[in-house]
Amino acid sequence: MNLTKAFERYLRFHRAEGSSPKTLEWHTYSLRQFCDYLTTHNHSGDVEDLCADDLRAYIDELRERGL
Repeated sequence: MNLTKAFERYLRFHRAEGSSPKTLEWHTYSLRQFCDYLTTHNHSGDVEDLCADDLRAYIDELRERGL
């Protein structure tokens, strides 16, 4: 499954569970930032290709930016 489809399913789940608009906004923003990071680092875009090192590298980049 590609990341965009997984992202949409995740948000649909939160809407169905009754998450607040602010929570949905935060999840949308955060996941979009992560997907953009993966795209700029030549990730295939498939969920199956994600690994812990992808997330670690993203967290390292956020820390380097002071976030």
